[in-house]
Amino acid sequence: MDRPKKLQLHVVLPYKFEPGEHPRIRRYLDLGWRIQALQRLTDRDAIVTLVQAPAPAAAEAPTA
Repeated sequence: MDRPKKLQLHVVLPYKFEPGEHPRIRRYLDLGWRIQALQRLTDRDAIVTLVQAPAPAAAEAPTA
């Protein structure tokens, strides 16, 4: 089983802004990544951890 790929971005994310509003993060979300964690460093800086789930396995053929 493949482990999901992880990526951490250090972004300027003003307080009260959602991570999905940031253009760099939005690009990854549009590509199928999802936010696993958000850690605020200051009122403006944040580290966002994104994960990309492994591709779904091909459907198994029924056995007779």
